[in-house]
Amino acid sequence: MFKIALLDDDKNSLSELTKYLNEYFFNHELEYKIYTFTNGFDFLDSLKENFTIAFLDIDMPAINGLEVARKLRNIDKNIFIIFVTNMASCAINGYEVEAIDFLVKPI
Repeated sequence: MFKIALLDDDKNSLSELTKYLNEYFFNHELEYKIYTFTNGFDFLDSLKENFTIAFLDIDMPAINGLEVARKLRNIDKNIFIIFVTNMASCAINGYEVEAIDFLVKPI
């Protein structure tokens, strides 16, 4: 079972990514559960879930997605991290947390 975390302060972006992931996992007949978060602190508090993959927006208030990824990487070395953001210039920073991909909004 895939446990997928989506972190974005924009609810429309969360909804759009959820729609695409639901379609993908349904079409491939894979078991999954999606958890959505609108701030990094709530996401970090939920890490007992042992997520398989995390889609993180970089540009967020209070704690940005890159800071969240750094904290996440200290807790879980195996989680797959994908940044989803409109800040394409930050893609290079994803290497320091071993992100596997970078998606530019709009998806």
